[in-house]
Amino acid sequence: MNPHPGGAGVGEKSLDRLYIGNRSAGLTRAYIQFATMPTIPEGSTITSAIMTLHLTSGTSTAANASAYMVTGGEWASGTIQWSNMPAANVLLQGNISHNNVTGYTFSCLSAVQTWYNGDPTGQHNNYGIMLKYANESIDDYNAVYSADYTDADKRPKLTISYTISQVSVVEGYIKKLPFSETTETITWASSDTGIAIATTGGNVIGVKAGTAIVTGTVNGEVMYTYTVRVVIADGVYYIKAGAGLYLGTYGGTTENTPVRLFNWATSGLSQVRQLWKVTYLGGNYYSIRPLHKLDMGLHVTSDNVDITTTAGSGDSLTDVTAQNRWSIDGTSDGKYYINNVGTYTMGLTYPNEAIASGMSVITGSNSGASDSFKWELVPVDDLRTGVVLYHTPTSTAIANPTRYITEGEIFTLSDYNLSPMVYSGEGLSSASMQWTSSGAGVSVVSSTGTVTGLSYSEEAAVITGSCEYGSVQFTVNWLAIREGTYFLQNMETEQFADVLVDEFGSGTSIGRKNFDGANTQRWIFDHLGDGTYSIRIGASETPYYLGVQADSTADGATIVLRSGQITDGMRWKFESVVSGLYYKIVPVSGQLGGMALTAGTNSLQQMAYVNNTYSNKWTIHQHKDYSLMYIGETEGEEEILPILEAVNTAMIDDAGMDGYENTSMTKEEMIKHISSCKIFSCVTHGEPTYLVTSGANNFSIADVNALADDAFDNLQLVYMGACLTGQGCDGADNLVNALYDKGADVVIGFTVRTDQNETYTWTQAFMKSIAEGNSVAQAMMAADALFSGGEGGENTSTVSPDNRHVKGNTSVIPCP
Repeated sequence: MNPHPGGAGVGEKSLDRLYIGNRSAGLTRAYIQFATMPTIPEGSTITSAIMTLHLTSGTSTAANASAYMVTGGEWASGTIQWSNMPAANVLLQGNISHNNVTGYTFSCLSAVQTWYNGDPTGQHNNYGIMLKYANESIDDYNAVYSADYTDADKRPKLTISYTISQVSVVEGYIKKLPFSETTETITWASSDTGIAIATTGGNVIGVKAGTAIVTGTVNGEVMYTYTVRVVIADGVYYIKAGAGLYLGTYGGTTENTPVRLFNWATSGLSQVRQLWKVTYLGGNYYSIRPLHKLDMGLHVTSDNVDITTTAGSGDSLTDVTAQNRWSIDGTSDGKYYINNVGTYTMGLTYPNEAIASGMSVITGSNSGASDSFKWELVPVDDLRTGVVLYHTPTSTAIANPTRYITEGEIFTLSDYNLSPMVYSGEGLSSASMQWTSSGAGVSVVSSTGTVTGLSYSEEAAVITGSCEYGSVQFTVNWLAIREGTYFLQNMETEQFADVLVDEFGSGTSIGRKNFDGANTQRWIFDHLGDGTYSIRIGASETPYYLGVQADSTADGATIVLRSGQITDGMRWKFESVVSGLYYKIVPVSGQLGGMALTAGTNSLQQMAYVNNTYSNKWTIHQHKDYSLMYIGETEGEEEILPILEAVNTAMIDDAGMDGYENTSMTKEEMIKHISSCKIFSCVTHGEPTYLVTSGANNFSIADVNALADDAFDNLQLVYMGACLTGQGCDGADNLVNALYDKGADVVIGFTVRTDQNETYTWTQAFMKSIAEGNSVAQAMMAADALFSGGEGGENTSTVSPDNRHVKGNTSVIPCP
């Protein structure tokens, strides 16, 4: 591979030679990679690595060259340019001359040692070698044959020499020592009776885990000496202490999950928590990982043992930190020491040699004198007895987890980290499941487990996944309320939950106030995973939650802002009442007493729920991405419905946004909508100081001015397809200026009485362009093009740019 800075700078590919130095095309360097490397036995010491490059015929210059290890990552022949050459900043050997016969020879020992670090196939960070002239300023070049040359003897060659001093043998297996096929007569001997060896033939039998020195004698002289390590076979094991107790995780597998002793379990989730995957890592170390959470592992923390995250989930030494590496050494009675730092150091044990179910496992200084440091490893040959669902966020293996879904919501099992897994002696693997649903209101795709809440139902649905090894289930319960930001309006007072003081914190009472759209009236609902919610105020980066003071269960307990750990007095349930029109908001701490959030006084309280009163009933208005209000000459007239449908569909399909579609709104509804959306668009009748809404009252400048200063903090775009709302432009008393002054990023209105059909056409084009991800300026140009006869044409319509008043930065992209 030859990148060069001249011309197009593109590397050459499939040539039978590689160039270095200055050619007519410019300065060149060569990249070489030996993609297939020999497998070198574990424990070997690489002593030499020589790269030989043959000169092409006709090359006579004797300029010196240097070789570098490539460190900049993978590359492909034919793709390297001078501008994207992978870094090669580790000098292997520099200023080497060639011999005019074979060519160049370079020692590449440090590179090859790097490539074989923890990888017997030589692929660890193996990105090849870069060759260049030692002095690239001279006007000269040279060429060596590449891997595409027809004569294999002249292609680049890497000769690696190594010696074997350490050999691993799996316990209970037979292994022939390296080089024992020699014709010499060798007599073999082992220093440890736990490692048997045939005196002739060099066959080693790993009787038990441990280390021995094995020697091979030829004619009375020791010619071969190996350190033989007998290792535990990779696999799944029970780890048994005395008294019939077994090592297991206590509950989940989050960081620092306790590891304890349990009675033996042979089925169900208790069995899963007692199964350990043991993997030999090399270097006399193992990883010991819980089978149901393979990115975790046993970990030394002073005198304790916990489950904690490893530095990766692989099976090689480089993937596991030192605190997660274990030696496993056989004892004379067939048991094992499990130590973190070699024999008799930081061994796995239980305190004071007093063993009992539920006892925490620790690590302690292992002198080899106590039976409390000895463990049995019981292999599990076949675990294909069923499947489990493991729910990562709650860190709990559960047989029938409960999920929650809202109407129209779609989720897949992977979204919720619900993974159906077959557990076997090979570890965990995803099962090929077929999914079914028991509920008419819940649909599930049989092949993928994608679940859809088709229509709200008070009945739960059971989702079942089946495979040849068994089946798993999870239950879908309905949530009437999605996570999001809401206004809470009490139905008796028609006022909204609010903080009535300028500065608030933990302990501040919650009251009620007329609607003003302030952030203190915005409440964020977070589902806690069990059908309950936390309700936190939207006006603070510090999380303050709606809660019953001191988790009281008494009538009249004050509702305050609380911080810190969420307790039952800060967990809320929403129960639909009065045919689904309103909600009862119930604190978990007061459930048995039938308590509910009540606005009977200026301060909110918890009171026993009374069915025939409205002080404990609430409407909940959600903040959504957009709101569309389209009113015609008469409510819902035929001409306007297709526009509403087209715009709403574009927002859902093109922008992927969740919003409101409305053919009409009252003034009160419009105020809540415009205060809780990113985008508000309407087509209706208007004047400079008001918009026509449904009902007796219109939406006016006075209504805008009555709102809080931060009521429109989240409002990015307001488009009013209405007459005269921008009349007088800047400085005039019009709705465009009033909305902009309250914080909306961009506001658009017209300065004239617009033609109805032109307004409909322009609106549809403008809003669909917004939904496609264009800026406000781009969307206006797209709509204007319908009236100008093409780009640059004159636009004489009532909706032309000359008849619009626009406030704000039109480069805003409302649907990024």
